[in-house]
Amino acid sequence: MQKSFDGSFEKLLEKLLEQKYISEENYQDVRTGFQQYVREEQLRMDTEKKKREEEKARKIQKSVKPIKEKKKHTPEQLRERNLGVMLYLGVFLLLLGGLFVATSNWESMQGWMKAGVIILVSFLFFGFGFLTKEMIKIQKTAFAFFVLGGLFLPIVFISISYFHLAGFYLSFIGEGRYLLGVIAGILLIPIYLYLSLYLHSKLFKVLTILTLTGTIGFMLSFLHVNMDVFFLSMIIYHFLLLLLLLKGGNHKWVLYFTKELPTIIQTQLLFITIFMLFIYDQILLNGFQYILLSALFFMSVALTKQKNTHFIITLTITLGIYRLFSNELVRDMLPIAFAALSIVVIWFTYFLKGRVVWGKIWDTTSLVLAIGTFLYSIVFYVDRLLYGSFYLVIAYILLSLQFLILTKKLSSRFISILPAIFLSLSLWHISLLFNLVSDIHSLFMVLYAIHFLLLMVIGVLYTNQYVQSIKLPSAFYLFAWISMITILAGTIFLGKWYIPLLIIGITMSLLYGYRFTVKEDVRNFLHFTIPASIACFFVSLVESVPFIHEEGIFLSLALAGIFTTVSVSIYRKISLQMTKLAYLIGHVIYILAMVGTFTSFVEYNNWISTTIFLVGIFMLLTFYKKQKQLWIVWLVGVGSTLSYLSLILTIWDQGDYIFTILLRYGWIGIFCLSIYLSKTVFKYPFLTLSHCYLIISILVSWFIDGTVPYTVFLFSLLAYIITSVIVPHVKWKLFFQYGSFLWTFFFLARVIPFHLAGGNSFALAFISTSILLFLLYVGTKRKHIVYFYIPFSFLGISYWLFAWPYSVYTYLIITCYIFLFLFVINISRIHLAAIIAVCFILFNNQLWIHHGDFLPFDSYLLHGAWGLLFWFISSISYPSFFSWKKDKWVDVYILGSFLSIASLYTISTPFAWDSIFPGVLLAIVLFVQRNRVEHHYRWLPTLLSLLLLLQPYYDWLNILSIPTLINTEMYVLPWIPLLLLLKKWIANHERMFKIAEWSIVVCIAIVLAIDGWNSHTIDDAILLGSLAVISIIGGFYFRLKSYFFTGIGVLLLNVILQTMPLWGNFPWWVYLLIAGSLLIVMASVYEMKKQGKRIKLVSSIYLWIVDKIKQLKSWR
Repeated sequence: MQKSFDGSFEKLLEKLLEQKYISEENYQDVRTGFQQYVREEQLRMDTEKKKREEEKARKIQKSVKPIKEKKKHTPEQLRERNLGVMLYLGVFLLLLGGLFVATSNWESMQGWMKAGVIILVSFLFFGFGFLTKEMIKIQKTAFAFFVLGGLFLPIVFISISYFHLAGFYLSFIGEGRYLLGVIAGILLIPIYLYLSLYLHSKLFKVLTILTLTGTIGFMLSFLHVNMDVFFLSMIIYHFLLLLLLLKGGNHKWVLYFTKELPTIIQTQLLFITIFMLFIYDQILLNGFQYILLSALFFMSVALTKQKNTHFIITLTITLGIYRLFSNELVRDMLPIAFAALSIVVIWFTYFLKGRVVWGKIWDTTSLVLAIGTFLYSIVFYVDRLLYGSFYLVIAYILLSLQFLILTKKLSSRFISILPAIFLSLSLWHISLLFNLVSDIHSLFMVLYAIHFLLLMVIGVLYTNQYVQSIKLPSAFYLFAWISMITILAGTIFLGKWYIPLLIIGITMSLLYGYRFTVKEDVRNFLHFTIPASIACFFVSLVESVPFIHEEGIFLSLALAGIFTTVSVSIYRKISLQMTKLAYLIGHVIYILAMVGTFTSFVEYNNWISTTIFLVGIFMLLTFYKKQKQLWIVWLVGVGSTLSYLSLILTIWDQGDYIFTILLRYGWIGIFCLSIYLSKTVFKYPFLTLSHCYLIISILVSWFIDGTVPYTVFLFSLLAYIITSVIVPHVKWKLFFQYGSFLWTFFFLARVIPFHLAGGNSFALAFISTSILLFLLYVGTKRKHIVYFYIPFSFLGISYWLFAWPYSVYTYLIITCYIFLFLFVINISRIHLAAIIAVCFILFNNQLWIHHGDFLPFDSYLLHGAWGLLFWFISSISYPSFFSWKKDKWVDVYILGSFLSIASLYTISTPFAWDSIFPGVLLAIVLFVQRNRVEHHYRWLPTLLSLLLLLQPYYDWLNILSIPTLINTEMYVLPWIPLLLLLKKWIANHERMFKIAEWSIVVCIAIVLAIDGWNSHTIDDAILLGSLAVISIIGGFYFRLKSYFFTGIGVLLLNVILQTMPLWGNFPWWVYLLIAGSLLIVMASVYEMKKQGKRIKLVSSIYLWIVDKIKQLKSWR
């Protein structure tokens, strides 16, 4: 009621606006105020409704189920569980080792020996179970052992039958195999009964009953009764067993089993079913048996009131239906049977009503069955999808009815779509049966007609109670289908006669939806889509005209844009907002036509292209007058430029001189027009377009003709100077000033052809322009010049670096250019840019060495000299390595020094010391830097310099001849004094030093141990042991844990490595037996401690260890 009133009020407002009773401003104010009032009124009603519901809820007291807290294990329970794990692992290792010993010759053992081993394993499990239960008192572990032993017993009888130990008659393939099952059951029943009483176990109770059932089943099978007698006998047995358990409550042992009645009933039924499946194989009878079994499960649910076996009911009845319809005569009706079953299952909810609360179980089951039916039809009837099937038509109709019912029970958008899906599938099969699909066009039309027809049916039956629950999701789904079909067909076959009909169908659907939609967001969406669909209709309609189709799609777009713009008056009867959007869409389509015409300009008729652009200017101007938006002004400028280009291309040939002049200098007219329109909004668009035109024309002339007249650069320079004056914004002034600098460079490069010092016109133009910029900066002190000078000089120096031929003069010019660059950087205080100059110097040096045919020693001297020069410049330029305060800098000169000195490693000279000198020099330079960093970072240069000294030390070792015995020690032991020096200089970083100390000492120990193992001589063993003893004594004396424990570890490892041949003689299963025994002993000791029994030896060892740990805590 409220929603319809809102819609009528808005329509009334729109009529008042259309008939000029109120202005547009008043319309917007009243409409906004009314919407605000509706929202506040709705909020007030929702708040009152919520209050009433809360008050009603307080009056009705509902039973609240207590929240089931997560079970928390006590420390004692966790401890018992861990002990059980230890015991399991120990037993597993023992069994693995024992089984290896017992079965190492398994293939050569006789059958009775193999069966004996299995019996032994079973008795072993029982023995461990009694030991764990009676002595160690771990109940859960004992139960696990009994279960394993109990489950091994049937395997014993299987092995007897498999290995023919009782003769061929009682073997797997003998006539008396079922008799062996009877004998096994008679022997197992008392064992399982005893274990159920001894352990009070639910599992063994069920196993006892199942063994009894299996014994009776084997007995009936041995007597070779037919299926009916077998089934009747098992039902009688099951009935008598239930009667005994229900009516024999006076006997204690019967009551003992009655507690597990629900589990016994369910497992009994499942066991009987498995028996019948494996013994008898008759399709039709099996189907009825499955259905009958499902009825028995229903009875068990009624008896036990436990509904968690509902999936077994579903499984058995489904298998029954499948078996009944597996016959060749009725196999095609299987989808219909499954679809009907999915409907029948829904009514299972009403079975046992009042005794069992099913909830949503059968509704969900019906959903699963229906989806399974659909998947079955897809997988096994995929060929019918192309030829049609009457059976699938009926099945899909039944499935649509089933999901239509489910929409009332299960609230899901997915389920709401399914009726429409299956109805569309049934209509598809009907169309195939009547041969309505013959080609791709008929395919599109049939698919469109199916979904459009269903959409119209939903619209006609809009008020039906079942359609109400699926109307929106199904409508969206069907509309998505017809939209997708229309888009696909329109994309492939645009111009065909039926495409406008498809689009007009979409438009009708949208208009119908707009009529009944009251949601604001949906109406806003339709305000856009309805005009868009009508615009697409105009495009397809125009494109279907043959002579227009021949001219191309963009002419059709242009005409459709005009038609859409002209026809906006028809929307005023629907919505004012739709009218505005239709006007916008019409112009957007025309803009797309202009863009498309420009992209395919060469392939188009020139007069048509010119007409499209000229009409586009008129349309854009009228559009700007209506909308007053700045982006339209830019489009007017673009359209004017394209119109100019199209006009000169239409009137003159491309080879004419006047065409070349008009094309090259056309930007001047646009530039003058921007100056003429300087007091209008068209100033900046035309100004920007003129500059873009200028750049594009220069690039085109360069790539086509290979040259550009110098007058173009002169005019460009004047244009950029004028532009930098007339634009008011500072950023744009800078932009055009930078542009004038660039045009100065190009002008110089064009008019002054230098050929000096390996350079060319561009190389000398770079230097000339850089000098002019330097003088301009010195004269004006404007820092924005530097911001252009730095990247420009970067390009200039880069260009010079690749000049050819390269000579000493080129090297000197580049070096002077770089020093000029550094001078500008220093006076402008842009210190971070110095890294560019340093990189250029290093690269320039490499080029000079490459082109100058330097000797290795000359290259060595050049890099060393530049390294020392960079170090000198660094020491006089910056007081510290970096600064982030007022003047930000990073000392890149010291980085250049490092790189220059480090490059000495790459040069090989005749001298042996050439690899030692760079490391020493780098260490000195780095050590000096410790006074140029902050106090708390001074340890870092110290650490790095010491590490660098290791390189010349190792090179010195390579020069000398060192005995093999101490070679590894000479390489790794210098790290020890390095650690001692660092400990003195890094006193404030004790924690970090401890980590480094442990890491280095352990690594040294590992390297020495590996060296001792590889050499495997007594001298290495004595040397390694001596070093380990020295480490232990030193660590003990100075109370250092790293040296002490590492020494002990190395000493023990040395002993183990030297005695390794003795350990390798043990077989691997001995280790399994040792490990398993240790785990069992540990578990037993902990259990004895839990029971309060004291073990003096263990207590003494434990106290001694605790005392030593306290002493070690005082060490460093």
